[in-house]
Parts: sequence; C-alpha cells; structure tokens
Amino acid sequence: MVGEKWRDCRKRSHWQFCIFVVMVYSGHATSYAQGYRCEVDGKPVFQQMPCEGGKRLDVPPALAPDSYEARASAAIGRQRVFIGMLEKDVVRSWGKPSKVNRSVGSYGIHEQWIYERGEIGRTQYLYVENGVLKGIQGPTD
Repeated sequence: MVGEKWRDCRKRSHWQFCIFVVMVYSGHATSYAQGYRCEVDGKPVFQQMPCEGGKRLDVPPALAPDSYEARASAAIGRQRVFIGMLEKDVVRSWGKPSKVNRSVGSYGIHEQWIYERGEIGRTQYLYVENGVLKGIQGPTD
C-alpha cells in the first residue's frame, strides 16, 4: 500500500504522504521507519505519532542515489551490467549464463561467464572474481 501511494506522489491528493515520507527518511536512513495515517476533519493526515483509529505504516528506507543498491537497481531495470556488480545482481539483470568456465586457486575463484545471444558474433563474456564482476568482453548493445 505504501508503495502504491509513493508512486502516486505526483498527485495532489498524496502530497501530505510524500512530505511525511521525506520527514521519516531524514531521521531513519538505515531501517524501516514507522508512521501513521490518521483522519483529521475527514481528511488523511500522515504523522510519526500514533493516533486513535490510525493505521500504522512501515516505510522502507530510501536508497542514496550514489549507493551501490541504487546503481544496481537501475542497471537491472535496463538489463545492463557494470564492473563491480555483485554476481547475484548480474544474474538478476542478464539471467544465468549459457556456460561457466571456472578456475579455483590460492588467489580465489575466477569465472568466465558465457552468454550466447543466438546470433553469430553476439556472444558476450563476463569475468567474475570472487563473486564480483571484473570484466566484460563482446558486444555491449
């Protein structure tokens, strides 16, 4: 429910909720914040204090725009990968590779992930070291 209203922040009817979310985030950047939806004179009001008949809202923390999580989320949404991306996020973005060549040694685990795109010349190679994407080879479009 909170997510639906957050997406509608552009609408005038939810401006109070948007301000409430910003207020909550400013004080609680690392954990879920609590807030309440109350009725005052028949109109919704969002506040941090409980009220009689109010509904408790758990608001997830905002992602800092320059955080890894924000960057990975944006890349996944566009089906892109980037150097430094975690293995789990590469899979979320591109899916599982067609083939994996793996080397294990005292230096750690090095893998070559092969993505066969179905067209001649469309094979892409990703190089993953200890769970982190370190290199990309092949067409990028």
